[in-house]
Amino acid sequence: MRTRIEFSFSRRRERSVTVPNSQRPTKWRDIGHRGISLVEIVLVIVLITLTVIAMAKWFDISKWANETSGEATVASLQEAALYYFAQNGYWPPDLTTLEALVDPPPPSGWGSYDPGSGNVGS
Repeated sequence: MRTRIEFSFSRRRERSVTVPNSQRPTKWRDIGHRGISLVEIVLVIVLITLTVIAMAKWFDISKWANETSGEATVASLQEAALYYFAQNGYWPPDLTTLEALVDPPPPSGWGSYDPGSGNVGS
C-alpha cells in the first residue's frame, strides 16, 4: 500500500510524492530534513571548548595542590630538624629520625586501634 504525502516548500508551488509505507517519514518535520544546522555545530564547538577549559583548570588545580602538599612536608621536616638540633646539639643522622619526629609513634602503653573493626589491641 502506498501513501500520498503532500507538502510545499513555498506558498506558490505545491508538490506531492507517493512513497511506500516502509519509507514514509514518521513525522511531518522529517520531510526535507537535510542535516545538521549551524546552531547545532556552534553548540557542539562551545561545549567542547568549555570542556577543554574546565579540564585545563582542573589539572592546574591538582598540580597546585600537589606542590603545596610537598612544600608543607618540606617545611615540617625542616622544623623537625631544627627542633632536633636544638635538643641534641647536632643534626639528625638520617631521614627516619626526622620522620619519627614529624609523625611520632604512640606513647608506650597505648594500644593499636583498628578503625575498620573498632577494636583496640595492645
